[in-house]
Order: sequence, then C-alpha cells, then structure tokens
Amino acid sequence: MKSTIIRYLPVSAATRGVVMLSALLVGAQTHAFTAFEDEDNKLIISGRIAYVYQWNAGGTSRNEHGNAASRVNIVYERYLGNDVTVLARWEEGFDPFFSTSEGDNHKNRHKYFGISHPTYGTLTVGRQNTVLYDFVDVFTDQPWYYANYSEVVQQGNDFNGVMQRPSDTIKYEVGIDKWSLGALYGWSRGDIKHDTHYSLNEAGDELLEQHYSHGMKRKYIAQVGAQYHATKELTFGAGYHHGRVDAGETAGYDEPNANAWNVGATWTPDHWVFSAVGGKTRNAVGIDKAYDHYAAFGGYTFANALGSWGDINVYYDYNLRKDQHSDDKLERHIVGVGAAIWEGRIDLALDHMWYKDRTRDDQKAPNRHPSTALYARYNY
Repeated sequence: MKSTIIRYLPVSAATRGVVMLSALLVGAQTHAFTAFEDEDNKLIISGRIAYVYQWNAGGTSRNEHGNAASRVNIVYERYLGNDVTVLARWEEGFDPFFSTSEGDNHKNRHKYFGISHPTYGTLTVGRQNTVLYDFVDVFTDQPWYYANYSEVVQQGNDFNGVMQRPSDTIKYEVGIDKWSLGALYGWSRGDIKHDTHYSLNEAGDELLEQHYSHGMKRKYIAQVGAQYHATKELTFGAGYHHGRVDAGETAGYDEPNANAWNVGATWTPDHWVFSAVGGKTRNAVGIDKAYDHYAAFGGYTFANALGSWGDINVYYDYNLRKDQHSDDKLERHIVGVGAAIWEGRIDLALDHMWYKDRTRDDQKAPNRHPSTALYARYNY
C-alpha cells in the first residue's frame, strides 16, 4: 500500500503537467464516493472525521480534546470534449463533536471553479490553495497533527493573502516537461468589518475580549512559483509572494507591502521521505515584522507492518522562525508514529512536540510545556 506519510505531497506539481482532476481536488484520499457519473459528468464526495486529545495543549498545562479539522469535500467535473474539463470544488470544515461554544463551527476551506486541459494547464477562480503552498510549503506539512509552525502560509492572514487558502483569487498552473509553473492573483476584498473575539486565559477560567483590526483592506496579492522534477523521487521548488495592504492609521503604515519567498526540496527514495524549506518574510506574519524561517522533515513508512491491516509511519519535523531584528524565535521539534489501517480508511497517530521558543530579550518563553496529541481519523 502506498505510504500515507506523503499524503500531502503536491499532486498539482506532478510531472503529468496539470493538476488532474479527481486526485487533486479530492486529495490523496482514495476512498471518495462517486455520487454520480456518466460519460461526461462526475460528482465526487469525500472527507474526514478527525478527533484529537492533547496533553499540555498549546504548551500550557491544560488538556484538551475535540475536533481535528474534520471536513466534507464535494467535487464536480464536466467533460466538454477536446480534452477540456470544467470543474468546481466546495470544501467545508466542521466540528462533528461540538467541542467548542461555536456549535458545529463550520467554515469554508475551498470554494472555486475552473477549467483544465492536460497540455495547457488549469485555471481556477475562488478560495483555494496558494501557489506558495502548492509548490514549496507543502513539502514539510507532513506530521499528522502538529506541523508547519514556521511556514508562511500558516502565519499570514486574508488581509495580505499570505495564508494557505486566501479568498478572491485566480490561479493558473501548468506542467511543461520536467517543470511545473504557477501564478496567482488576488483582488481587493473591500473593508474588513470590526470583529470581537472571546477566548479563555491560560488558566481556562476567564473570558478575554480581543478586538481585531478595523478598516484594513487588501489592495491586491500576487504569487509565482515553480517546481523542477529532477527525477521521480527528487523535486525542487520555489515561490514568491507580494501583497499590498491599506492598513489605515492604526498600524502606523498607510500601505505596507507584504513580501515572502520560500525555496525547498523533497526526496522520496523507496519508503523514505526527506524535505526541507527556507525563506524570508516582511510584513507577512505581522505589520513591521521580518522573519527568517526554516523547516525540515524526515519519515519512514514500514509497509505492511501490520500485515493486511496496514502500514506504520515514524517521523521527525523541525520548525524555526527567527525575528531578523531581535532574539525572538519560534522553534519546535516534533516526533511521531502513525498507522494507516484498513487501506488508509483509518489513521491513528501519536505526535509529541517540544517548544524551544525564546522572547525578544532571549529569555525562554513562559508556559511552554511539551505537548502530546493522540489523533484519530476516519477517511470517507
């Protein structure tokens, strides 16, 4: 059975050239349900129910349990002839355990439509993965639960577009020989309304009111990316992001630029996976913030270690994000073991993370106990 530890490696950057279609849109899960299919149409439903129990959640002394990014994914494809296919995807995250005060806490993850051709590439419009994620950041987004703490797409927001799935974008990806190329543009989303959020303090017994910025507006974002598939196992990637934000007077900048670039490589010999990424950001994680960031991953899959039941994965992941102007840094070490059972329908994993974060004056960050997560997922 194919290793599930490489479940997120970028289908969109395969040597076949395009994103195609069911495998990309549904993801690497092979258990999607085809709700309808005829000669020219296909409707596919897939998703997951995922649960996690954490000890010392977030590095605190508090244990937590509940939803772990459960979702439902619906894909429609319509073949028009001459190798042209139109497509649409809608994916919604939800909490089937009602583990917070937000009820099922549903939120949109993907919502886009497009057109695809095996030679000329794929054009999509809507809320979707960025080029930066598709071509680079995905390399180290591998552990089952704890992952990707230093990468750009997990640290930005929809104001500046430096996030995994920004809204209101148009993206084009194409494969040419051993190259995969991509570009993305996002237009203005208008003014962002004032928002108030309530959260528990570290003791878990007091509601704190937090006000997010008011009046910020994305002017535009733009990204370009490329991958070179040197061999079947070895791929190099690079991506660049530029965004312009109308921040108003509250941030101290009228129209700051948000810039980020990232390079990386992944190597998958036999049952091994090795990958590394690195780059720089400015105003992407926060206004007037500049960081260097690095991540590395290594994993091995013991194929059929559970016999006919499935495989076992072991892995290590490293994340580092350093402030360019102070001693502030985020540093995480993650080790884990996972099992893919019943032909990948059920995933079980145990992740453990050490926090080595430091403050701006090079002091150890407070309340950072090692955190452990027990993760269970059913893929449908």
